[in-house]
Amino acid sequence: MRLKHRPRSEYAVTDRKRAAARRMQQRQRDSLPLLAELIAETQPGIDELMATRISRWIAWEQQDRDRRASLWRRARRERVGHC
Repeated sequence: MRLKHRPRSEYAVTDRKRAAARRMQQRQRDSLPLLAELIAETQPGIDELMATRISRWIAWEQQDRDRRASLWRRARRERVGHC
């Protein structure tokens, strides 16, 4: 049994992602106009938001690799045990 090679990819911060994050924050403020100022104060800056997304992406990729390896190991144990 061989694992399929899946190239690792980094989270690329692009202008489109930054614009989407700004739109998301604006929608959040627009959804509750009376609390818009309070919401704006609690929202992180775009750079901070992108840094959080990068760290979450790295953590998710590692979790996915761990999950796939665990499944492979389990399948390998089952296959070897039945030979």
